[in-house]
Amino acid sequence: MRDKIVNYIKRNRVSTTEVADCLGKSGALEGVMPICKGHYKVGAIKWVYACSNSNYPVHDMIRDTQKGDIVFIESFNQEDRAIIGDLVSKYILLYLQSEAIICNARFRDASALLREHYPIWCTGFTPVGCFNKKPEPDLDAAIIEAHKAKYDGAIAVCDDCGVVIIPKECINEDFYAKLEAIEAQEDIWFDRLDHYKENTFDIVCLKTYLNETTAPVIVRNKASEGDIRDFLIEHSNDFLVPFNEQVDIDSYAKKLRTFGNTYEIWHEGKLDALLVIYYNLDDKEIFVPYICTAGARAGKHLGQKLFNEITQIRAPFTGIRLFCRNDNTRAMQFYTQLGFQKIGTTEEKTELFRTL
Repeated sequence: MRDKIVNYIKRNRVSTTEVADCLGKSGALEGVMPICKGHYKVGAIKWVYACSNSNYPVHDMIRDTQKGDIVFIESFNQEDRAIIGDLVSKYILLYLQSEAIICNARFRDASALLREHYPIWCTGFTPVGCFNKKPEPDLDAAIIEAHKAKYDGAIAVCDDCGVVIIPKECINEDFYAKLEAIEAQEDIWFDRLDHYKENTFDIVCLKTYLNETTAPVIVRNKASEGDIRDFLIEHSNDFLVPFNEQVDIDSYAKKLRTFGNTYEIWHEGKLDALLVIYYNLDDKEIFVPYICTAGARAGKHLGQKLFNEITQIRAPFTGIRLFCRNDNTRAMQFYTQLGFQKIGTTEEKTELFRTL
């Protein structure tokens, strides 16, 4: 269940704000903020502690950190000292391949940590560090046991807003359903604001959109692999070359659901329009491998509404790339109207790009 929740949060880039809302507007580590902007990390917590002006337990406990863990260093009675600096951070992040480090205290070696752009969340910096001798007194054994039980294996979500921890008792299907619901709600709210220009009182407080049954609402990643497969089959002949002659439908549906992010419009319980994107983190681009809006409400500008959603995506992505058949003049005109420009042509296809 933990992997399922972590993968969903990563794939949908669920923010700490949304996760805190799912936790009843709670769960944040107070005062803990990123030292470098732009990082987004999610993973299981490896809990360690420092106490009594010593980081000796940190050195001891981090040794069995697993790849992908988020190391949470919890500080007790440290007199505002830096818990660790560049050396230990490098060991944890580079050599142990931890996903991130979070800490409810300060770090040191600021210039080195900032230069390396490490994914670290803490309360700030100070040049005064801890001692590396056994703490005297050590943390009470009952506290160690209780906090290890509380945090080891919990989920940390970290972004520019801070850190939110999902407790182990919330790692279940009910919380997964809350994540899906909050994502759908956010999609609806921004759709009502951006496309319908409604005021936030009607959207958030009165929820007047719930009284409408026909307005197209865009949701993300709701469709299952089976939903996508059925949609590809149903609309295969909507393409100049039938889509089932271009790809193997079953494997392509699996690929889209596994690696893609889907933007969907549903109508009366049926998938009505679909746009799929891949995130190319190396080139900082968004790639669109598939779009089809020939649903029951074709002609309702559903394609434009879907593209309006992805054109709101910003950093670190700089543009959107796709390919269009040269003989599909209608699609080419549609993309041109959306601001796409031709950047390359082959015998069959034209490569298009739009800057974000």
